Amino acid sequence: MSMHVGGDNKGPLVDMNVTPLIDVLLVLIITFMVVTNLTPRGLDAIAPQSRKNEAKTPAGDTTIVVSIDSARRVMINTTPVDINALGSQLDDIFKTRNERIIFVKGDPLARWRELLISPKALTSIR
Repeated sequence: MSMHVGGDNKGPLVDMNVTPLIDVLLVLIITFMVVTNLTPRGLDAIAPQSRKNEAKTPAGDTTIVVSIDSARRVMINTTPVDINALGSQLDDIFKTRNERIIFVKGDPLARWRELLISPKALTSIR
């Protein structure tokens, strides 16, 4: 800090010397700029690779759509299935799969009560 004594009758004037504060500020900015470039951006992860000799299922075979029309005819994808054998058919399909996702498509013109499937048909699905 410096002190300036003026010739006027106002008394002494005090001016703060901000040069050291600006120097400290510039050193901090440079420090943060250097440190942020040295910090790691994320975690290293090893992604699983597919095996080349492993049999791949086509994209169309992975989706299971059970459709029911207004006449209570049941189809798995495009294959007609007896409504009483639906549970065993789905159980056979999902024995070799890890994903157990089923899409159910009902006829928009049918009434809800007509589309209900008996619980006996779905007992083996888990």
